[in-house]
Amino acid sequence: SPANDTIPENDRRYVTLDVARDRVRVLHIAGRPTYDVRAMRTWLKADESVDVVAFFILRTPTDSVGARQNELALIPFLVDELFTTHLPSFDAVVLQDFNAATYGLTKHLKNLAKYVQGGGGLIMVGGPDAFGPGQYAGTELAPALPVQIDRSHAREGVDLALFDPVLTPAGRVAPVLAPLRDVIGSQMPEMPGTNIVGAANPGATVLMTHPTLGGSEPMPLLALGEYGTGRTIALTLDGTHKLLMGERAAEQ
Repeated sequence: SPANDTIPENDRRYVTLDVARDRVRVLHIAGRPTYDVRAMRTWLKADESVDVVAFFILRTPTDSVGARQNELALIPFLVDELFTTHLPSFDAVVLQDFNAATYGLTKHLKNLAKYVQGGGGLIMVGGPDAFGPGQYAGTELAPALPVQIDRSHAREGVDLALFDPVLTPAGRVAPVLAPLRDVIGSQMPEMPGTNIVGAANPGATVLMTHPTLGGSEPMPLLALGEYGTGRTIALTLDGTHKLLMGERAAEQ
């Protein structure tokens, strides 16, 4: 304060600043085109602040198409470029029903784990080729997930019985699920299946569980965690299009 200031108390003002990014860049990679994949992509693109770069696998390496490679209109999956050169340019990566071994991602999982540890986001979404069946158990990326997966989940990693997901006490108040609760309330719709995973890792927050699967604790279906300075989400459901995400669903 100046030497002759008789009221120095009014020389300071506290201002609250809400800091937000103008754009968030998300890499969305899916193992096959499904209703779940379309619902996820539609939901992501509905937010104008999210810049979505999406890759869908339309042809597997074992497909017989009766034509030479140079005659196909489909481009090869750019796994090496995406997970080396371009990975730092994304704020988050969504792996949806994606097999790491089949499409050459396995050799980049260590790099993806470092990306998350350094502040990146990772979302793994369920399906026949996610979590254990997707060959993520025992890899460098597995410790980054908020749920545990092991080798046994690669062989028996999917349960196709119908069930109603259960919101945990944290899930009933978590801000991340507020838009979903506003649309469908606290009663989750019936799901056609889920990936089998282990317990939540220490420090993870479980928002949704299975009504019957699991040991001493119900098996997590939706869990949030931190890895280094990054954040991860595990959503094991196969049938997420039934969650009716977004304003468009509220009109149905």
